[in-house]
Amino acid sequence: MNRVRGGFLAALGLWAGVVWAAADGQPGRWVIDATTASFAAVGLPAVHGAPGQAMKGDDGNVVPPELEDFLRRNVRRTLDLRLWTPGLAPAEAKAWVTPPAGLGQGPRLDLALYRPKLGDEPPATWQPGYPEVTVKLYWGSAKTVRAGQPKIFKMKDLSPAQLARFGMRVHQGGGPDTTEYCCQPGWTTAHWTTPRPLGGTGVPASLGGTFALDTTYAGATKIDVPAGLDFPPPITLTSPDLAARPDLAAGIRLAWTPSPNLLGYNAIAIGGQDESPVGTPDNGPQETVIVWTAAEEPELDTSDHFLSAEDVSARVANQRFLPGNAAACDIPAGIFAHADFAIVSLTGFGRGATLNGGPLPAQIQTRTSLRLFLPTKAMLEGDPDEAPPAK
Repeated sequence: MNRVRGGFLAALGLWAGVVWAAADGQPGRWVIDATTASFAAVGLPAVHGAPGQAMKGDDGNVVPPELEDFLRRNVRRTLDLRLWTPGLAPAEAKAWVTPPAGLGQGPRLDLALYRPKLGDEPPATWQPGYPEVTVKLYWGSAKTVRAGQPKIFKMKDLSPAQLARFGMRVHQGGGPDTTEYCCQPGWTTAHWTTPRPLGGTGVPASLGGTFALDTTYAGATKIDVPAGLDFPPPITLTSPDLAARPDLAAGIRLAWTPSPNLLGYNAIAIGGQDESPVGTPDNGPQETVIVWTAAEEPELDTSDHFLSAEDVSARVANQRFLPGNAAACDIPAGIFAHADFAIVSLTGFGRGATLNGGPLPAQIQTRTSLRLFLPTKAMLEGDPDEAPPAK
């Protein structure tokens, strides 16, 4: 399991970064991102119990915290508030939001401020540092691999711009990893996100009402939530069968119950394959990440946060996203045959709202996402590749 965990964390890194680049002369931007996130695992029983307690497998090993959401079949509603403004705000600057009462988060949400300076950021790197990882990229919904695939490259050969398109984290100098908040060097980023316990406390209830933003450094604005706009329902899978053991050598049919008012879907699957000899350290130089996207071109953009309705419609039109009325797609047979695991990410983009007038452009985005974990037979029955304990 230790060998698998390294690849699992490496693959999750593909979704860790989010990218937003400021346009020249743009006054700033305020985004409210409302997401319904659900998790599931194929071939593994749902786990119930008190959140925060260590989970152990049949072999007595503690289950990595990164797997808990999948095994607990969690569904979360989260709210993410981010404000970007050009220049660095004074040290005493403050920003806060008065949310709708129905949100259930209290009368005031104080935003944390981040001020990355121009020139302080090193070149883009994939964190926590897998430059030797090989990526095999497949694309298109199909039952078998199409001619000319996969596209193969190493992470170290990508430019900073290409790394950004793959959602790789970029450290902005010393201190905390500020890319978690999508910071722009030379800009001030104000950020607040819903507390994310595994249980029910801190979960937003309803978006209905008005969000009012106040700052001591960039003025104030507000945006009304249109009638009927709320957190989308969770994605409900009809295929694959969550109770059946997955066969990663076969094609994987993804099917779900259609949801009204969605504009498009982004479907991605990522698997980890450790090809290093048994007994070598995790994340060795021969680690391979296998990536599939439903897009019809060999382009992968895992940074699907902060998209407007126009952005989503454009990606549907150029076949980077599936249409909003889609209810199924196929992952080709064989691409995960030798993987240690696979994770499927399916994100549906709902309606939103945009305010272009006033001192700051404002945007509300709604999304519903599903992360599906597909373990291998080796993981279900015990990892035969684990090196035997030293005698």
